[in-house]
Amino acid sequence: MNFSSLEFIFLFFPVFFIIYYLLPSRFRNAAVFIGSVIFYAVGTYKHPAFLIILAALTVANYALGLLIDFFPRRGRIWVSIGAVINIGSLFLFKYAESLFGGLGNLLSAILPFSVSFNTSGLILPMGLSFYAFRAVSYLADVRRGDCPAERSPLDFSVFMCMFPCLVAGPITEYPEMREQLHARSYTLDGFADGARIFIAGLGLKAILANNLSAMWSRVAGLGYDSISSPLAWLSVIAYSLYIYFDFFGYSLMAMGTGKMMGFDIPENFREPYLSLSMSDFWRRWHITLNRWFKKYIYIPLGGSRCGAWRTVFNLLVVWLFTGMWHGASLNFIIWGLVLFLIITAEKFIYGKQLEAHPVVGHIYMAAAIPLSWTVFAVTDLQKLGIFFCRLFPFLPQGEVFAVQGDWLAYAAQYGVYILLGIVCCTSLPRLIKNRLNKTLVGDIILLGVLCVSVFFLCRSAGDPFMYGNF
Repeated sequence: MNFSSLEFIFLFFPVFFIIYYLLPSRFRNAAVFIGSVIFYAVGTYKHPAFLIILAALTVANYALGLLIDFFPRRGRIWVSIGAVINIGSLFLFKYAESLFGGLGNLLSAILPFSVSFNTSGLILPMGLSFYAFRAVSYLADVRRGDCPAERSPLDFSVFMCMFPCLVAGPITEYPEMREQLHARSYTLDGFADGARIFIAGLGLKAILANNLSAMWSRVAGLGYDSISSPLAWLSVIAYSLYIYFDFFGYSLMAMGTGKMMGFDIPENFREPYLSLSMSDFWRRWHITLNRWFKKYIYIPLGGSRCGAWRTVFNLLVVWLFTGMWHGASLNFIIWGLVLFLIITAEKFIYGKQLEAHPVVGHIYMAAAIPLSWTVFAVTDLQKLGIFFCRLFPFLPQGEVFAVQGDWLAYAAQYGVYILLGIVCCTSLPRLIKNRLNKTLVGDIILLGVLCVSVFFLCRSAGDPFMYGNF
């Protein structure tokens, strides 16, 4: 079950909120916890062990937080244990196949017999990347004195498992959620505002992201040696819009659902495609993840306070971790290194020029954004090389099986979604929202968005959120 499923919208959603608001305030955290367990259990019913892992990590981090409070002199030890448990679990499930596969190949080369390890049972639990990072931030904040350890097992479980943020973020931090866990306001206006945000996110997902995803999947299914250069560019633009509206849509739906429960969940996107540089882009994209890396890796390493070479090293560590966090394939490491090189060059060479000349900055990012997402999207390095040859026809092409004018058919079918997506990347939606928010016209438009979204969801076989895989 996910936010854009009909089961969530027409079954879980109304039942949960009816029960939630019928209960007295003191029982609503229990309702959030039970609802989150049901939400996660339904979404992972084929893998019941995932729920056990979530429960075990929740109990372990609750206990470690109390140990930090009770024995502060050994706080570093408890945080280290927590980091090993949380990040180690993430590393094991995400990299088991690559790690044990490489070990098997190495042993087979050394020993006179073949060695292999069966890792087919180690599947990345849904949402582990997000609640592992949430747990590490909690332990670090308790040790630094930013907040006391949570004494209530129920309130801590709500913080760790709250279903709006459980599967794909945003990555909430305990100090910003603590007061809301203990007491929050419930108003009809707040509920209505949350519903508006949720519908806007649903529209981005169901109307834009799912259709753009369909185009990218169709082009990938053709084989990259069977597409023309115009179609390659059209498809990677579609992918760039797809990944944005898929994740932005999810984040808005999480924020809206949280607001309907009385929680203020932090924003995760701030018009990133209007950035003038890649550095600016990553301050606006997946804001809570980049806040996590900055606060718990970059700054503890010294940030930019220890000279140029140390700053370069710290950036390298952060972007290597960012690449590894997103996936075990080599292309994600390459993607992280590419971003490191671009951001380092901007920081020390030409970043100020981009900010001083906005037109140049926008042109620069119009090329940099889709090209960087290409490395992210194509996990097979051989296919990635073929795709880049299609993007740039002056590169050695090899055999080309493209049909002349193939891009016209895709432009006719998906062009409206691409154009609408480009418009929605500008500041125009924000201006319209500010003008029409809480007006009859605005609510009628949102009602139309809801109806069209449900229509598209009924037509599709279901398209889960991309970041649920990371």
